[in-house]
Amino acid sequence: MTEARVKRRAGSLAGDGSWLVLTESTHQEGVGYAHKCGVEIRGKSVAFTVRDGIFALSGSGKVRTAQVPYCPNCEQEPPSRGIITPEGTVVVSRF
Repeated sequence: MTEARVKRRAGSLAGDGSWLVLTESTHQEGVGYAHKCGVEIRGKSVAFTVRDGIFALSGSGKVRTAQVPYCPNCEQEPPSRGIITPEGTVVVSRF
């Protein structure tokens, strides 16, 4: 019996704040990005709640959407929501 491959959580950021999956990938002119495993990168629209208030979990109620890149072979599909912290960090939620 073979062991199932565990995919990492999508939406991880590299040290410079860029999407980790894109830093691991190569850009192909006119096609998009190919991950190091050879699979084409996909994107999912994620709604981010802006947490810019002075109290924990508070804010203006604004929502921003962005395409979160992921490798369907190596990463889980991103959830459809996340948050942007007061410091500007993008967090793709785990639920």
